[in-house]
Amino acid sequence: PLMDFFTSIGLVILLFKGGSMVLANVITLGTLVAMQRYLQKLVWPMMALGFSVSFYQRARASTDRLDEIFKEQNEVREPPAPGPRQIRGEIEFRNLSFRYPGSEKDALKSLSFRSQPGMRTAIVGPVGSGKSTLLGLIPRFYLAPEQALFIDGHPVEEFNLGVLRRSIAYVSQEPYLFSETLMSNIAWGDPDNRMRSMEQVIEQSQLKTDLSSLPEKEQTILGERGVNLSGGQRQRVAIARAWWLDSPILLMDDTLSAVDVHTEERLLQALKQESGSKNLIISSHRISTVREAEQILVLNDGTLVDQGQHSELIQKKNSIYARFYERQRREEDLEQFLDTQARPSI
Repeated sequence: PLMDFFTSIGLVILLFKGGSMVLANVITLGTLVAMQRYLQKLVWPMMALGFSVSFYQRARASTDRLDEIFKEQNEVREPPAPGPRQIRGEIEFRNLSFRYPGSEKDALKSLSFRSQPGMRTAIVGPVGSGKSTLLGLIPRFYLAPEQALFIDGHPVEEFNLGVLRRSIAYVSQEPYLFSETLMSNIAWGDPDNRMRSMEQVIEQSQLKTDLSSLPEKEQTILGERGVNLSGGQRQRVAIARAWWLDSPILLMDDTLSAVDVHTEERLLQALKQESGSKNLIISSHRISTVREAEQILVLNDGTLVDQGQHSELIQKKNSIYARFYERQRREEDLEQFLDTQARPSI
């Protein structure tokens, strides 16, 4: 708009000044018309020059930012010698404390527990208590202190990153889906897996009923980040992707938060059958998600404040877990009451 404004101002000045000169017989009308045509022909090259300078500056700034990223050194390094090639799935934290770079406060403090293959371990706690940090340390998204985190009795820093991460299926709070078909998104980590049935995985993750609403069923192209799916559907696709990998360690970071209660029950039942000999660690704000776990860890401000099974923890009055349980039980009772009141009487 600014360039158009100055172009119009130039044309007005040319017509005013040139018109005066034509009336004064200083120049001919043909000369004025020629000057006006020259001015019009100069407008686009000048605008293009301005665009080019602007694009160059943007490209230079973007290149500088990319250069900074390329020069960054990953804190998580490969071990100097190859570590174990097979992973069973036993995980142990030994007095682990962790602090994010640049932070003055520990995200996890003196954390110790063990989770065995075939075991379901649940993590609960308030927002910011360190649940996601704990799960992120296992696949080495963050650099854990040496000799503090062990897998199958070996320090996690001894494992090759490829071996370690192929043995872990990780489902994050905000799963990333690609602009590919639903089937491709599920099989993304291992498209050549012949040990799994795609139909079975879709059914276990409660996606079968959703296929009828998709135009091309499992061949439907998903938008970037799964924009054409609901939050619960995206989470279930991510869970199906984790089950497809069939890894010995399954980490689920609050992955049922957008799923309704009835679907959650069916997913948990399928998860119980699917876990088998896997080491399952799941974090959640919902007590209903974790109540059947063999081991429940209660975190508060990065500290393990309680540990046990659901039946044991709810007996500890005024504990964080008991308060969570009572509050959520009252909320469920209130929802049921309101639902009953909303139904028309017959």
